[in-house]
Amino acid sequence: MNAPDFDAAATFVAANARLLDRRRFERLFQGGDATPVRDAVAAYRNEDGGFGHALEPDLRDPASQPAATAMAFRMLDETGSWDEELVRGACDWLESVAPAEGGATMVNPSVAAWPHAPWWVPEDGRPASLIQTGMIAGTLHARGVRHPWLDRATEVMWARLDALAEPGAYDMFGVLGFLQQVPDRDRARKVFERVGPLIFSQNLVALDPDAPGEVHSPLGFAPEPDSLARELFDEATIKTHLDHLAQAQREDGGWTFNWPAWSPAAEREWRGFLTVDALRLLRANGRTPQHHLALRQDAPRSKYGRPLNLRQTPDSRRLALAAFSEIQQRVCSGEADDMNPDPTTIYRLGYVQLAEMHRQAEHDSLARTARRARRRGRAAVAAAGRPTVLTRWTHRLGLGQP
Repeated sequence: MNAPDFDAAATFVAANARLLDRRRFERLFQGGDATPVRDAVAAYRNEDGGFGHALEPDLRDPASQPAATAMAFRMLDETGSWDEELVRGACDWLESVAPAEGGATMVNPSVAAWPHAPWWVPEDGRPASLIQTGMIAGTLHARGVRHPWLDRATEVMWARLDALAEPGAYDMFGVLGFLQQVPDRDRARKVFERVGPLIFSQNLVALDPDAPGEVHSPLGFAPEPDSLARELFDEATIKTHLDHLAQAQREDGGWTFNWPAWSPAAEREWRGFLTVDALRLLRANGRTPQHHLALRQDAPRSKYGRPLNLRQTPDSRRLALAAFSEIQQRVCSGEADDMNPDPTTIYRLGYVQLAEMHRQAEHDSLARTARRARRRGRAAVAAAGRPTVLTRWTHRLGLGQP
């Protein structure tokens, strides 16, 4: 069974991904808190309640856009960082800019004043978009949200689905996202039985995993074992495409995309997002390395059954301080690289966890421990005559200047 190189992916994310996707990675794969993800998403929020500022990397428009709002909802949902206040404000914004029929447009006209991918063009008459309306409504239904925008959007989707005959691939993503979560399951099943086969009749899917160009894998339509469209594909096809996805990891540890790259900034941001997404999808299908699965499954749990953040346990604090002690020893013995410590070594020694613990411990006794560690480190390094290395590393660890 093909599995990704998790350590290489972690290094790629640390070196290349934007803060939001680093927080997603930390939350999904390292037992991180939900709050930092929520805060990172909120940084893209506008005063009107919507989201913009290139949260969707191909839309560099700072103004609120439906696609950016859809991505915000998705990230909050998948990471368990759902925030009712943020969501309510965004729904209010969606209602204020909705087309006459309801729902959400593909893209708002403000995009024209800012850099954007060439396919983001406002449609004449501002009709509701199956893509944006379906994806947003699906996520809101999954979370049990009640809002006037969602009521009208649901009616728009049912009406459009009744007449759906020639969808595009991205239209179908919105359709499936909606049908997967809408509460009326009997109606959703009946509609899916009619529109699901359009994936094949309209040639929306590439069954050959090596097909060139901007094609869409079965995993795009049925990413998880319980996806509504999974029944359309046999087990061998899904296995083949999961193998291909795992093998698509590049030498730098990340994944990339098959649509045209128009901006270096957008390309880099997409790669960070898609690397986290590839690991998430592979894990949902049993392709994550076993040592990583154990990290999530065997983590200490609260009385409510939720995994505890690693920094909430005394054992993790002791392990982190032991890692810091090891760093000091390596610095003083000359084993460490003076200029550029290896990122993978940093990751494996627990730098990420240690930095988080010290940033979060302002009102905790651990802050006192950190100060003692700095004093010990200064003394040890001064004795070894290597102050510049510890200066860099204490900065990396968020411990301030030594």
